[in-house]
Amino acid sequence: MRTIDVFVSAASDVQKESAITEHLIRSVAAEFDLPVRASYSNPLRGSKEDAAVEREDSGATPVVRVCFWDCPALPTADLSEWDQSQYDLVICLRWSRLAPVPVQNCVLPNGSGPWLATDYDADSILAQSRATSKDQRLRVYRNRATPNSLLEPKEEREEMCRQWDAVQEFLARWEKDNPMQFRECYQGFLDLEEFANLFRQHFRNFIVEQIYRRIDSKKAPSKSRFRGLNPFRGLNFFDAEHAVFYCGRTRAIGEVLDALKRQATSRKPLVLVLGPSGSGKTSLLRAGVLPLLTRGGTPVGGGPWSRIITRPSVGDPIDTLAAALL
Repeated sequence: MRTIDVFVSAASDVQKESAITEHLIRSVAAEFDLPVRASYSNPLRGSKEDAAVEREDSGATPVVRVCFWDCPALPTADLSEWDQSQYDLVICLRWSRLAPVPVQNCVLPNGSGPWLATDYDADSILAQSRATSKDQRLRVYRNRATPNSLLEPKEEREEMCRQWDAVQEFLARWEKDNPMQFRECYQGFLDLEEFANLFRQHFRNFIVEQIYRRIDSKKAPSKSRFRGLNPFRGLNFFDAEHAVFYCGRTRAIGEVLDALKRQATSRKPLVLVLGPSGSGKTSLLRAGVLPLLTRGGTPVGGGPWSRIITRPSVGDPIDTLAAALL
């Protein structure tokens, strides 16, 4: 069995980026006909058994095995998966806070225990950056947008400021102590679309390197599976089965997810997507938004979600929708 092992850790405020990361990993893997096996620290997104791989042919195509670690982790989470030395690629997604883990189970690289859970996250990232080599990579993606200010209650506002300061201090320390590693491993972005473009390029380059390193160059694919295919479906819309091909609407997908979160928070969980005929509304929802929602792990809720497709016909469209839901 040959595996390409990837670890993705995401703080609680980058759920959209985490969902997009999983989508892009599966999309790039599909481009090169590589199977994906994923495990999740969040049981609502999937189970550890989902990553099980049974393959005895040592010369077979590699399997991309991904561990998605959503923070904060549950107290019962298997922290052995947090050992980042066992992965070929470690991806850290951060924004306004570091990722806490159960302190009582943590050991820092120097053998001591951390005072705070966020100390372990910062030190583990720095230790991983020092351990990177041609066979192991680290990528830290950080949203540089200013988060919405939380004014009340006072305790939450102060905690948000402490978290923000901790992230800023950690990055400043890293850049000062080792500027070369910082430039190689760290990447900032301002919106979801910029992140998706950066991550797709970085992960695709990583997969190409892994394929040529692990497989005989004579057997390695000389071009992608999708090269030469027409990505446009004419007057036909993109559906769930076309999600791996669907791209270019990341910003709109993020806007729909944000709208859903706002509506759910206000206890009005309904979003209407309006636009002229042929503008891509159906493709946006069926191939862009719904695959992320049904897989779980988005800001809208942990999931898993079910999906129902209905088309307005004779009669009240709300009654048609209610009947489909029931």
